[in-house]
Amino acid sequence: MSGKIRLIIAGGGTGGHVFPMLAVARAVVEAAPGSEVLFVGTRRGIESRLVPEAGFPIKYLRIGGLKGKSIFNRVVTLAQLPWAGIVSAFSIAKFGPHVVLGGGGYASGPVGLAASFLRVPLALLEVNSLPGFTNRKLAKRAAVAFAAFEETGSRLACKTLLTGNPIRTEVRGEPHQAHDGPLRMLVVGGSQGAVGLNSLVLDALPGLKEMGAPLEITHQAGKLDFERVRSAYREAGISARIEPFIEDMARAYREADFVVCRAGATTVAELVAARRPAMLVPLPTAADNHQEFNAQALVDAGGGLILRQNETDGRQLSQRIADWYDRRSELLRMGAALEKLDRPGAAANIAAELIELAGISE
Repeated sequence: MSGKIRLIIAGGGTGGHVFPMLAVARAVVEAAPGSEVLFVGTRRGIESRLVPEAGFPIKYLRIGGLKGKSIFNRVVTLAQLPWAGIVSAFSIAKFGPHVVLGGGGYASGPVGLAASFLRVPLALLEVNSLPGFTNRKLAKRAAVAFAAFEETGSRLACKTLLTGNPIRTEVRGEPHQAHDGPLRMLVVGGSQGAVGLNSLVLDALPGLKEMGAPLEITHQAGKLDFERVRSAYREAGISARIEPFIEDMARAYREADFVVCRAGATTVAELVAARRPAMLVPLPTAADNHQEFNAQALVDAGGGLILRQNETDGRQLSQRIADWYDRRSELLRMGAALEKLDRPGAAANIAAELIELAGISE
């Protein structure tokens, strides 16, 4: 194939940003052996753990966010921007990338701007239906954007390719099978858990207890909320597997009949790949309400329903679960309906485009 390239991938913050970027990095190295990939992120983002664990080097910037932040935090970020831009420019000059990929998140902005000023081809990875603040601002300087959703293209001022969301390949599972045992529910709020979602599920526990139908529950609570969640299940008299973080998400999806979750882009993409129907509770404070846009794509495909956190209580959630318990064949149909949204070659296709953009051949 093409010759080896040097690629900088900038961004992160959450697993929803980092996992797709790692999938692209692996695909580039696989497609062009010997290629070098350098990540740029922040120490407080989950990339500071996941990227080194994946075996890639990472450079850290001190930079915060602007969109949706307090006035104080915005002032601090504006003060950090010049130095972050200088560090980014020096990092690009030292590493000498053939192309830079901005994956969204705090670090993506200054690195993308520096790449533009230094005339290094800039590509963007937009995993949400509604593009994030940084990618919207960088789009005019980008050669191309890779989009997970069809509607994203009209919202970015650059050439956009519909590639789907690159995800961990192991999540892609076999078609869901019917079974006669307890209904299996997976609760997951993202890589760091979600206190609001946890609270909604905990409020539903009395109703689930009254329901009397056998359930097997696996609940990723997040490290900070783990003890509260575990205690609430114990007090409600409901047995469940409670984890601060689920390392083997592929198995968790495979063993679930349905999922109760947030609607981050990676979660939505993994639901599609795993063919699991979901009750989606979008994060109400997400920038530009982008999680609801993500969730709507699953609803439109027939693979889920939206429960707005500020409009749903525990009793309503337990009733929804009871309804799904009585309609198991419907869950199988909903899971199968997600196939129309699946684009399994996302990471490989993005890697091929980046290699072509780099302009390197053997």
